[in-house]
Formats: sequence, structure tokens, C-alpha cells
Amino acid sequence: MREHLVALLPANTPLIGLHVGNFVGVSLSFLSATLKHIHQDSLVIGVDPNLIHRGIINPQEHVAALLTACGLQRNTMLIAGYSDTKSISNDGVAWNDYNPADQFATEAGCERVISHLDRLLAPRCHVAMVDGNHEAAYLRRELAALRPLMHPGGILVLDDVDVYWEELKEVFDQVETLGFRPITTDNRVGLAQAI
Repeated sequence: MREHLVALLPANTPLIGLHVGNFVGVSLSFLSATLKHIHQDSLVIGVDPNLIHRGIINPQEHVAALLTACGLQRNTMLIAGYSDTKSISNDGVAWNDYNPADQFATEAGCERVISHLDRLLAPRCHVAMVDGNHEAAYLRRELAALRPLMHPGGILVLDDVDVYWEELKEVFDQVETLGFRPITTDNRVGLAQAI
């Protein structure tokens, strides 16, 4: 992915990236480091509702600590909210003593963050990495809201487009209907370009 981003994105201007689904910040840090490598003043906006996930309470705290440890705190902005509408956490899977179905009513977060960013930024994003909700219909809505934010030729990165997430693979296989041209996939991560 890094090779493709370095080859396809302009190096003469600060880049703006969007990352959806931060969990503890590993892929967010990777994207921020890659864009910072391309241009020192690049910025990645990380969007995640900061709910308990896989037993991790307050994952955004871990994200901020990782970004700081990697020297990326100046190149990343965190927004705690849902990329689209409120959805059940943990892909609906109970984890330890945390059952997302039981907690849904008490979980709170701002909604439609991507649509709100469109009002502020369009078309400013050079790259967007989406690894949040794993429902096909939700992902399609995210991509439809995301497309106006993208520079022509901007790069879309989708995670989990593999046989374990057949719904997401199907969305990637049909990404042209959402305004993106497929570039490549390693059968886990898929890259596409805004048309």
C-alpha cells in the first residue's frame, strides 16, 4: 500500500487523508506516517466513535498514545463520532462481559461525520482508508458520502475485502458504481482511485 500511495499521490503539496475505524491506531499511524513521508505537513483525520471494542475501553486513548510515540500527533486529528449513522459496536459480537446489543442504547457519539466533513473540506482528501463498520450497506453509504470529499484521482483504501468478509469484498468488486476505479487488491486490502 505504501508503494502505491507514494507513487500515486502528489509530493509537492501537503496531503489530507481520512481514516475511518481507528481501533487502537495501528493503521491510522501507518497512514499518517506514509503521508508525512510524502509531505511533512500532511494531515490525516481519524474518525471513530471511541466505543469499547474487543475489550479495549477508551480506544482513542491508545490511539493518541501511539500517535505521540510515533511522532505523528501533529499530523493527525481525531474525531470521536460515527462516520455515518449510529451502528452497533464490535460488529455485533459480544466480547468478554460486553454485549453490544445490550449497550447500544447507552452508547453515544456524533453521527454523519463524513457528510459534515464534506461541508468543510470538499474536495480536499487525497487518500481515505475505511476500516470501520463491516456491513455492506453501511460501507456503501460511507463511500457515497466520502466520494465528494475526494480529489479527482484520490486513493481509496478498503480493509478486509477478503473471503472472511465477503460483503466487503463484494462492495470492493462493485466500487466503480460508487465513483472509484479499482487499482489493486492483495485479497485483504483493496485500493481504488476516485474517478
